[in-house]
Amino acid sequence: METQVTSDSYVIERGKDILALKARSFINQGYPLSAKGKNLRQSVKQAVEEKNISALVDLEVSLPTIENPHLDLFAELKLSPDEVPSLLGPDLADVQVTKGCSHNCNYCSLAASHKVEVMPFAGVLKIAETKKAYETEVLKEWASWVQMVKNQKGLDIDPPLRKDGGVIYIPAVMLKDIPSDIGEMFSTHPLSRLLRQDLFFDRAPIGPFIPLYGRTPFVGDVGKKGYLTNYYDSDSFDYVSTSMIHEDGTPADYGDVCRALASEIRPIHITTAGWVRGNKIAERAAKKIVELYKQNPAYFYHPRISVNKSERRAERNLDEYLEDMKATILALKEMIPEVLLISDPGNQSDDEFKNKVINPLKEWLKKEGQPAWTKEGLGKVSHFSGRAAENHKEENDEDNANCMPGYHIWPNGEIANQKYILEPFQSLHQVIKFVPKGGRPVQIGKNIFK
Repeated sequence: METQVTSDSYVIERGKDILALKARSFINQGYPLSAKGKNLRQSVKQAVEEKNISALVDLEVSLPTIENPHLDLFAELKLSPDEVPSLLGPDLADVQVTKGCSHNCNYCSLAASHKVEVMPFAGVLKIAETKKAYETEVLKEWASWVQMVKNQKGLDIDPPLRKDGGVIYIPAVMLKDIPSDIGEMFSTHPLSRLLRQDLFFDRAPIGPFIPLYGRTPFVGDVGKKGYLTNYYDSDSFDYVSTSMIHEDGTPADYGDVCRALASEIRPIHITTAGWVRGNKIAERAAKKIVELYKQNPAYFYHPRISVNKSERRAERNLDEYLEDMKATILALKEMIPEVLLISDPGNQSDDEFKNKVINPLKEWLKKEGQPAWTKEGLGKVSHFSGRAAENHKEENDEDNANCMPGYHIWPNGEIANQKYILEPFQSLHQVIKFVPKGGRPVQIGKNIFK
């Protein structure tokens, strides 16, 4: 139970005082603290309660901010070395930084809660720290494994990569060229302990094996979209956290999340339903994300913007909604987002939506020369589950929510697993993760924060 600061404190009442904001955010920290962090919080809390401004000024340099997070103040993730490859490796699908959604769309396949739960920013940073350390180790051992195969078998399994939109394409190594004992070789190499053994597909003794980055230890005909998401029953642009603030006093936003998690080998996949014009938090986040994209486009994979008439803003005022969506597209235009057009076939009110939003939006995109492309033909609303399930017809409806196979980290640190099976795809040496219809993330009884 986190200690709350009394509202009558002189320091905390000075809401415009950045030092006060730093003190308040740290005392009310939602992420577990280390022993050092607990000691500091006690000192800060005492200075606040005693209205000892001088003591608080002396402590300011130790207070965490997004620019200087002092990660040693926060507890390590509750992960053993053996758990890291499983939970933060190839099977990590989603670091879900918000749960619940502000959009309240009538067709929502997950009937997302109207209340938005937010991951403490220190939790985001600790996940990023541990994940990147793991990925660095995998890269090192991958290089060692490649050299071992080259030295012992004369086979190059690491040909030049061709990257396209976050997908890594690898020239195929023919099956006939793979030595029969390479699987046994791999089992003795340290890389095998870093990548989950159960990702082997047992149709062939050499794999295929789908590890991080779309590479395989044995064969190369894999075009792998190894992206990471930050949403499920949520919109990541809802993210705002005062659990850690910037030096200028502004709270953490989704742009800060992307900066923390940015990784070429696990690009971030963004899907958003946009935001209301004037939402400074979302606008600031979008600006940071675009700046990060311009630094390295490989940090992101296939951003999407969803346009649909069942979003509560659209139901209130289509004209205002159209302008909101234009502003969202403009904010992310340099990332070349896909604009998804969602409709409910057979619903007559779709005609008004097409006339007032969809058609004008297409004309505007053309006129403005926006480097965004629309998905021609309206995407269908799923009635399989969620708020639109009352019109469910089993034989016709697809499940739109069985889409993120693997582990999900929820904002409170809970781990859920959306179980999948591996199915052959295009060739013997390529498989895809497939979640059966109706499959949803289920808690596994593990919390990595506490």
